[in-house]
Amino acid sequence: KFWCYSCFFCFNQITFHVNVQIQTCFYLSKGFVRVVVRVGEDVVLPCSLGPEVNIEPALFDWTKDQQEVFQYNAGASQSGDPQFKGRVSHFPDKLKNGDASILIRNIQLSDSGNYSCYSPRLQEQRFYVELVVGIVAKPRAMILDITRDQALLQCEVHGAFPVPQISWIDSVGTILPAMEKLENSDGLHYPPALTLQTTVTKTGIFRCVAAQKELNHITEARISTIIFSKFGPPDVPVFYFK
Repeated sequence: KFWCYSCFFCFNQITFHVNVQIQTCFYLSKGFVRVVVRVGEDVVLPCSLGPEVNIEPALFDWTKDQQEVFQYNAGASQSGDPQFKGRVSHFPDKLKNGDASILIRNIQLSDSGNYSCYSPRLQEQRFYVELVVGIVAKPRAMILDITRDQALLQCEVHGAFPVPQISWIDSVGTILPAMEKLENSDGLHYPPALTLQTTVTKTGIFRCVAAQKELNHITEARISTIIFSKFGPPDVPVFYFK
């Protein structure tokens, strides 16, 4: 599924409009834009000097945290660091309209960071893009404990980024009170594990819903419980559902 959004950002009293796919753009402040994309997808990093500017004979350079990404110079282009080799390209047919945007294919977590687009021959203008790479959540639900009166349910989400919002919802759509725990992480490369526990006192189907608004991603895991309030608990193992 694809989404199409519009990004607006300003620089030196000029407003630019960029349409992108497979990503979400957020206006931050003058000259800055944030782009959020999922691992494995392609992403367009926007950079425009305005439709009245022909940059075919010009120079523009893309860098990431002082790391060379891509350079164009009057018709000649080349990728920079080996990390981006074979994955970065520009849009030759749009250069005459001042568009210095680039396309990065097969986005990886290591691509996250701050990018800048710089054109020293055109009033030394510089544009900034923060690229946030996300991993979609895959929740799983389980029964931790059950008695004749209640069941303790747990939902787990591992390795998702940005950290999702998770909730337990019963069969009629009511959000249940729950206790959340977030384990320690080591930055982007080791996203934290998130668990959410709730206690239910009735038979039914319950859903653990994980939402990542930045990625336009919502998913869920379902589990059913049977509460034997009159006859005592059955011998119930721990069940996993995806």
